[in-house]
Amino acid sequence: MPALIDLHAAVAAEGRWIATEPGFDREARAAMVTESLATGTSGGDPCAGFVVDGRPGDAGGAIAGNLNVFARAYGVTELGMMVAAGRRGEGIGSALLQAAIDWSRAQGAHKISLEMWPDNDAARGLYEKFGFVDEGFLRDHYRRSDGSLRSAVVMGLLLDREAPLGDDGR
Repeated sequence: MPALIDLHAAVAAEGRWIATEPGFDREARAAMVTESLATGTSGGDPCAGFVVDGRPGDAGGAIAGNLNVFARAYGVTELGMMVAAGRRGEGIGSALLQAAIDWSRAQGAHKISLEMWPDNDAARGLYEKFGFVDEGFLRDHYRRSDGSLRSAVVMGLLLDREAPLGDDGR
């Protein structure tokens, strides 16, 4: 567990890839992860976490990457992912994303959704490689601790094109 929280802290400290900001409550985050692992749920919804271990000999059993995915009651899974700075570009994100897609299908999800910062070109390239498309833009949506506002891109991957139409005909 400490290695996972360390990865989260390291990526947050970079200040450009994930929404978590430096100085987050490590104990609260660890408790949330422990609870999710123990129950297989988060907020009552099924969830899963995937990790890629660090290289042999990495200090403190470092984790190279982590992805969490949450199955919502309406048939969509949502995910968040991070990869250690020195390990990006090695295929870790692809392996994690494929695991999330496989898990989402096993849950019966018809779609996967995510949000990313608009300037995260590497993430965009990865998601597009797997078929994700832009679905929206959240302008000035997230207030940061310094008072600034960040926008986010919403991307989605339709897993089940044969799902029946909803009540609204879409």
